[in-house]
Amino acid sequence: PRIKIKPHGGGCVFSAAIASFMAMGYDLEIAVENAERFIETSFIGAFKIGSGNMPVNPMAYIYNEAEKARILEELEAAASMIEGDPRIIPFAAEVGIQLAMASLYPHGREDVAAIDGRIVKVKSGLKAVGPARFGASRHIADIILTAMRYNPRIRAAMNLHYDPRLVEAFRRIGCKVACFDRRLEPEEVKRMEGRSLRWGVEDVVRRFGYIPDVIYDEGDVGKEPMIRILGRSISEVTEKTLKAIESL
Repeated sequence: PRIKIKPHGGGCVFSAAIASFMAMGYDLEIAVENAERFIETSFIGAFKIGSGNMPVNPMAYIYNEAEKARILEELEAAASMIEGDPRIIPFAAEVGIQLAMASLYPHGREDVAAIDGRIVKVKSGLKAVGPARFGASRHIADIILTAMRYNPRIRAAMNLHYDPRLVEAFRRIGCKVACFDRRLEPEEVKRMEGRSLRWGVEDVVRRFGYIPDVIYDEGDVGKEPMIRILGRSISEVTEKTLKAIESL
């Protein structure tokens, strides 16, 4: 994919990456493929210094890989917290609750970790269907990836069923809250799979000028009304959510 920056140092990093992968024993074709992924991550993580060309970040790929285990652990801990708190049950979405967090320099959905199968209602309360893994989400991943285009620090999100009382609770604890109207979604966007939520986040930024703590919508035909809570980490997101629920 095209990355809209004016980089400096890309050629040096790319050639060094090819040489490094070949030194690790990969044949030329695989070494080039791996180096392409490496340099793309370096572009995504390029340093914004002054007003000139942006130096690429050769450490970005390493930071991404190094952080993956911590992200998965944080998601598992958050999922256990959600499962163990009965106060969340009334706000569980019919489609399930999803928790997700992106790596520092994500390429796409494959760099966003989430709960495999989501957290769903069962007889005893709430239960995660599967473990946390990268590439397990589409919808919440799209929200995070879109939000990161405007604020790279917003890397995590979760969803709950829309309830006006909960929206007011978020406002009461000091969260910035915004919404979008699915009825205003252009037809060409509705026809494109996976485009709706990206449009929703973009619409919020267009009207409010920033990424808020909470983005909600009141649904549409065939679309469940939903609240999405965003933050810098999934721990921050769950903390906001529990604080809002406690205030009810």
